Amino acid sequence: MKNNKPTIEEMKEMMKETDNAYLAEEAKQLWESDDAEDRITAIKMYRKAALNSHLPSMEFMAWVCHDDRGGLETQDREEECFWYEQMYQGLNHKKLLYHAQNMMERSYDRVFSPKKINQVLELAAALGNDQAREYLARYYSKRGGAHI
Repeated sequence: MKNNKPTIEEMKEMMKETDNAYLAEEAKQLWESDDAEDRITAIKMYRKAALNSHLPSMEFMAWVCHDDRGGLETQDREEECFWYEQMYQGLNHKKLLYHAQNMMERSYDRVFSPKKINQVLELAAALGNDQAREYLARYYSKRGGAHI
């Protein structure tokens, strides 16, 4: 009969997930504050949980990149979004494409450079997303760039 006790590694993983969920819950409360410093602290907390592969925190980081009231300075937003999309690339190419589409829609205000948008689309295309490949083809043809 097999022992059903979790291994030490399994226990560590469960603790990490619990810690991330707690961190995200604390961050959520800070995020709802009207104080800019609380919101910046919330972003840092969500980022920490996201770095530990806490999916809800990763999704929050994507959302905050595209929200005008997100608490990120404009010059930081592009870097923050790119950080998020690089980290998230292996999890879901459909969500990655969604965020690339948001970046394209916002590119008029120069928050996102064409280079960053292309990198995100290329990640989604590399993960097998045909729609991302189509976007890239159209994107490059509009700008006279190389075709993938």
